[in-house]
Amino acid sequence: SPATVSVGTSVQLAVGATSTSPLRYQWMLAGVPLPGQTTPVLSFDPIRYQDSETYAVIVSNNRAAVTSAPVRITVVGPPQIIDLGAQSVLAGNDLVLQPTVLGPGPLRYTWYFRGRTIAGATNAILRIANAQSIAAGAYEVQVANNFGSQRSPSTVASVNPSAPRIAAPATNTPSVLEGAPFRLAVDVRGSEPLFYQWHFNGAPIAGETNALFTRPAVLASDAGTYVLRVANALGSADSSPIELTVVPSPPVVLNLQPWRLANTGNPFAWTPTIAGSAPLFRQWKKDGTDIPGATNSTLAFADISTNDAGFYTLYLSNHLGEAVSGLMQLVVRPGNRPGAVVTWGQPRPPMDFGIIQDFAMGGNHAHALLTNGTVRSWVNGPLNELLAPPDLDDVVSLAAGTSYAMALRSDGSLRMWGYPDGGVLNMPTNLGRIVAISAGSHHAVVLLENGLPANWGTISQGTTNIPASVTNLIAIDARSGYNIGLRRNGTVVGWGPNAPVPIPAAYTNVIQVEAVLRGGVALRSDLRPVGWSAPVLAVPPSNIVSIAAGNSHVLALRTDGTLLAWGSNNRGQTTVPPGLSNVTALFAGPETSAALTRSPVVASPVVPTSLPVQVGDPVRLVASVQGFGPIAFQWFANGQPIPGETNATLFLGPAGPELDAAYTLRASNAWQTVASPAMRVAPFGPVEFRWNLTNAETPLLWVRAPGINALHLQESTNLVDWSSLGTWFLAPEGSNVDPSDPFFRDARFFRWVAP
Repeated sequence: SPATVSVGTSVQLAVGATSTSPLRYQWMLAGVPLPGQTTPVLSFDPIRYQDSETYAVIVSNNRAAVTSAPVRITVVGPPQIIDLGAQSVLAGNDLVLQPTVLGPGPLRYTWYFRGRTIAGATNAILRIANAQSIAAGAYEVQVANNFGSQRSPSTVASVNPSAPRIAAPATNTPSVLEGAPFRLAVDVRGSEPLFYQWHFNGAPIAGETNALFTRPAVLASDAGTYVLRVANALGSADSSPIELTVVPSPPVVLNLQPWRLANTGNPFAWTPTIAGSAPLFRQWKKDGTDIPGATNSTLAFADISTNDAGFYTLYLSNHLGEAVSGLMQLVVRPGNRPGAVVTWGQPRPPMDFGIIQDFAMGGNHAHALLTNGTVRSWVNGPLNELLAPPDLDDVVSLAAGTSYAMALRSDGSLRMWGYPDGGVLNMPTNLGRIVAISAGSHHAVVLLENGLPANWGTISQGTTNIPASVTNLIAIDARSGYNIGLRRNGTVVGWGPNAPVPIPAAYTNVIQVEAVLRGGVALRSDLRPVGWSAPVLAVPPSNIVSIAAGNSHVLALRTDGTLLAWGSNNRGQTTVPPGLSNVTALFAGPETSAALTRSPVVASPVVPTSLPVQVGDPVRLVASVQGFGPIAFQWFANGQPIPGETNATLFLGPAGPELDAAYTLRASNAWQTVASPAMRVAPFGPVEFRWNLTNAETPLLWVRAPGINALHLQESTNLVDWSSLGTWFLAPEGSNVDPSDPFFRDARFFRWVAP
């Protein structure tokens, strides 16, 4: 019979047959005879993953032969890593590690370099592009399946120094239309640093010292011969000559983005790709009317508003002709003014993202939209699938659910990543252009440009189809099993299996909606928040310009840039940090809160609150401050300014009793002055550490550290991997520790570490 067996066990296949004459046996593996297997029993001792196959046996006598039905043996168990393979490559080549792994899938991979996890490296093949000396070292891979996991032994990869070499010819552009963009690239390999110099007609081009040579609009005078010379400490190499011909041209629109999405309050630029011989006249038009002064190739907005939405064209002319671009539609959505992020509640994401314009928080992950349209991710734990894709760009909005995230790009397309809980990553393929996104726990909802929503994931199953009345929406929000939308006429509609009591009909003139568990909060045009089946205030304020909501808490932004919070505070999500002001935007996760502010933010506070420093050692204090510049700094000791210490980093030392003080950093910009938490520098020592051999049977570890009452003790068997043995409290005259205690296991080396 077919069987599923565990790897490494003893397994037998036996056949029973009767005959009046002697019998002969031949076992078959996938239709091929197995050499030497000619007995009634086929034994595997032990069985291997390679033995997972289909077997049969031919039984014969002198007159006939019969073949048994085929039997499938499936071998299961944890993965087995057969070989990782050592690698040696020339600098500049790709370093590739591909383990040979046996065992049933699905297989999950985690790669390590020098003992540390490689972020995002979760594929079966590890590829380090353009490997340099820094990539040399020990690599390991951990492979897991549903039966267990195995971590490979280390394999050492080496990267050998190399002189420059041209791996592929330059991009061949024999002819380019005058006025069109021009780009030359050469694939160069070798040890870094590499130094580049482009040459034109045999002479070096001033300032062209990058691997890529570009011109935004090629001129007739750019025709000629180009060569790239590249050098490093080991030698140099020249690319093959590239002959460029420039062709005179009437105006031509080479590439056009016919639809773009932008956020209010942010800069925006539209640059079609054009060509045409000089002199080339340009004129931008909106809805068919000339825009005064808009005569450049780029149409730029310093601070875009809803009034800028519309249809645009670009008119071009030169002495060879004229051309008009196709219609370009600009859609403007409400957006956040950029700022530095402050977070509170749990889990608490870091605040070192820099200046950002959008933020989204899931259960254990957060994502920040930088002002250049790229995304940075934070993940609490080894959940690499929750890191934003490295090629994600041109983003205008973010949203995050329990185990996934989504990004809306300026062309109206959607990118999703994370774990496919409830089918949430099964994005429909026919959505069209999207203008807004939101994330429930395990479902996604988007707003299309026609004012209709679409949702998928757990909420899209069963009786959760979108009602026909959900139309003409201008905003959406989602919570666990529930969606709400804001109609163009200022009314609110909700749908989903966890829909609460009906939304009161009196809730009109609404300008913003936020969903909570089985309810919602709305902001009216009179700047008063109202709610249904949600946390409410006894006396709603009348000076609110924006709201955000988590599962059971609400944040509100006042007209003066300060915050108001109410609802559940079980994780500190409504405990607004003291002094938080100049806020421009609010965000809420399930039990987390965040705000953008123009004020400086101490993103990485000076920690710990007390820093033991050994006498004689240098001292370095630093606080990472985010915010709009210019930012001025001043360090204080015991509340008094330290003359001349006006940088973000404070260097002190050598440590001595005179440095025993509480230090703070104050950071100021045009909006506010903030101070870091105080940190005390506590000089101690010198530390004395030796074996105490007074007891011949049990040598003791003796340590004394004047000025400090506790040290961490660590142990190791190889002087590389250290594990903690806990904190030991020290007597002023010193303390003994007994390493013969079973607690110390098989350690051979010990070290003391100041807390």
